[in-house]
Amino acid sequence: MGLAIVVVFVTTYMLILPAITLEQDKADEIGAKTETVQEASVEEEEVAEEAVEEEKDAEEPEAEETPPEEIKEEKATDSESESKKEASSDKPKSEEKKPEQKQNSSGSIAVEGESLTATLSYTEKAGIPENATLDVKEIEEDSKDYDKYVKQAAEAVGEAESKSTTPAVTSSHVFRLKIKDEDGHTIQPDAPVNVTIEYDKAQTATKGASLSAVVFGEEDPVVLDTEVQKKERKIEGVKFETDSVAMCAIVETTLEKTVLASDGHNYKVTVACGEESGIPKDASLSVEEIEQSSSAYESYVAN
Repeated sequence: MGLAIVVVFVTTYMLILPAITLEQDKADEIGAKTETVQEASVEEEEVAEEAVEEEKDAEEPEAEETPPEEIKEEKATDSESESKKEASSDKPKSEEKKPEQKQNSSGSIAVEGESLTATLSYTEKAGIPENATLDVKEIEEDSKDYDKYVKQAAEAVGEAESKSTTPAVTSSHVFRLKIKDEDGHTIQPDAPVNVTIEYDKAQTATKGASLSAVVFGEEDPVVLDTEVQKKERKIEGVKFETDSVAMCAIVETTLEKTVLASDGHNYKVTVACGEESGIPKDASLSVEEIEQSSSAYESYVAN
């Protein structure tokens, strides 16, 4: 009985063993296929990623390599700019860049008046700015200022020439000169300048008279050495050097003396003596009356 049971069990096991083996083989095949599919999908993803990266690399331009020398120069430039910035920041306010001022130079300025043209010539030492202008104003003969300046000019000429009396003025011209900077401020030269006055109409010169330029500065009037521009007996202009540009008078003077005669009348004696006469500028005129009761009077009358 027991043997029969063992035989039946063995027989049953032998019959079902092939089926179990077949199922295991199928399971193994399915697992292998699954792993193969997974590996294939992983490989495809890797290939796709590599393709995308290659496309990106193709689209992006290759960066140019900077030569080592240029890199050094750039670094040097950067360091220099940084050092300049630091130096400028360390500078005090007094050393900061100031606006450029126009430099003085030599030159001339001319201006036309009512009856004359004035020209001012100067050097760099005069310190006159480039954009400076010259202004002239002529004083009218019927004004009080005109008579005042003419009288003062005649007295100054008499004192300068050591004359005992004030010389007589035969003709005169009074005008005011001003130098103005670009802002309209009146300025004075730092060194002597040359002034040339040219008359629109030539003036007739008095025979034997002398011509002088007088400048009225802050102090007393100053008589200047005057160069007369003359053609025959016509005065075309004058030229003089001055260190003050202000009111000016051009006066033509002669020697003059007023005496009181014995008959009770005043007599004015005028002597015109120019350079051609040979009489020095510092000469003076002396007048003395000869009375009728004197022998000298009879002698002169008889001759």
